[in-house]
Amino acid sequence: MLAKGGISLRLSEPRIKPIEESEWTDVERALLGPIKEERGSVPNIYRTFARHPELFTPRLNFGRHLQRESTLPARDREVLINRIAWLSNAEYEWSAHARLGRVAGLSDEDIDRIAAGPEAQGGSDFDRTLIRATDELFIET
Repeated sequence: MLAKGGISLRLSEPRIKPIEESEWTDVERALLGPIKEERGSVPNIYRTFARHPELFTPRLNFGRHLQRESTLPARDREVLINRIAWLSNAEYEWSAHARLGRVAGLSDEDIDRIAAGPEAQGGSDFDRTLIRATDELFIET
């Protein structure tokens, strides 16, 4: 399934293969074991990040802060993440956060408008402002 612009909503295969549990080293087992205990399984994103143990914990903490501790409302956060994913052609982030955006209250039409940009018809003025701000920050960097 493709979103407008051709970015897949679900990758057929990862660019970087997640580490299979049977291949975990002691270091990877220490990093991934608590996630498996907490969730019952380890999502691919964590099994991929574990390929770089020195980055794993800082990335995990950053992601958890954004998802669980940020004062930004979940829907607004997902508008911003989806727009930067679209602008960056970040297929994994787009596919994951299009789904998370729906959980946070975005409709399929909202997702399409995020991809189309701040001039897309419909939606709220506030959403367009978030999308425009993301575009401006992306262009400036």
